[in-house]
Amino acid sequence: MDDADLERRITSAYRRHRSAESEVVSVRRLTGGANAATYLVGSRVAGDDERSILRCATASEGFALNIDKSLEAAVQRVAFEHGVAVAEVLFVLDDDDGLGSGYAMAFVEGEVRPAIILRDAPLRAKLAERAGAVLAGIHRVPLAAVPSLPSDSVACQLRALRDAYDSYEQPSPVFEVAFRELEDDPPTPRPLALVHGDFRTGNLLTDAEGIRAVLDWELCHLGDPIEDLGWLCVASWRFARPSDRVGGFGSVEALRRSYVGAGGESFSDHDLRYWELYGTLRWGVICLYQVYAHLRGAIPSIERAAIGRRVSEVELALVELIEGV
Repeated sequence: MDDADLERRITSAYRRHRSAESEVVSVRRLTGGANAATYLVGSRVAGDDERSILRCATASEGFALNIDKSLEAAVQRVAFEHGVAVAEVLFVLDDDDGLGSGYAMAFVEGEVRPAIILRDAPLRAKLAERAGAVLAGIHRVPLAAVPSLPSDSVACQLRALRDAYDSYEQPSPVFEVAFRELEDDPPTPRPLALVHGDFRTGNLLTDAEGIRAVLDWELCHLGDPIEDLGWLCVASWRFARPSDRVGGFGSVEALRRSYVGAGGESFSDHDLRYWELYGTLRWGVICLYQVYAHLRGAIPSIERAAIGRRVSEVELALVELIEGV
């Protein structure tokens, strides 16, 4: 659809779900995110200006770990109600809106670009502790309040990852060794918790005080809470600061202290290393998925093709983890 049609449909959706008097005055697509189209929407109701974020699903072959946008919105709403740092969900789109699956949420002011965040030394000094507290809050959300989400054992998650990897027919000896390591040395069994699934630098909206909101809940599921901590430690999220194991901004000690202090369950170095290895391998499979969708012509995208080139980075990170470098 062209820009005029898009704005017309967005205006109609805001009038149906937000207020019959809503007037959309601006729509700007934001960069970032390969699996969703995100728009900054300026609207006006009875003379009051409002900014919000509209998040819509894009065409996709459907990566197996993603949930649909209506379920994503439901989980984000529950997290907000239980005090997690996340934007408030305003409404969920339906078929009559003509925009596909999606939802609108309140605009939260802050910075999300890693290149800027990781240059801010005072912010870096507090981010690991802030991240630990936020993660503990996510993992404390009562499961009875959470909508129905995928829930698999560690072995089932590994099997699903293996099935996705095999389907791309791009064998990697390093990936094979990583799969074997994970199969042979599982982590300590834990009670299920709400897992964000993509808690990392780049999905943390920050200001001078710390984390304002956690973004992109499309990979959330029920699982081992330490999975989120291991994912935050994946080398790809450290960018130009590889020595800061936690997100490029802090230490495991600071993360552990804050997480446990805020009510999170204590975890061993072995379990954190397991989920860091799993997360690194998972990111490698996601990279394969992105380039696979491009090469097959299903979703032509320079961004997806570029992500596919990062598979070699993942292989190096896996070797370093396996060898204990």
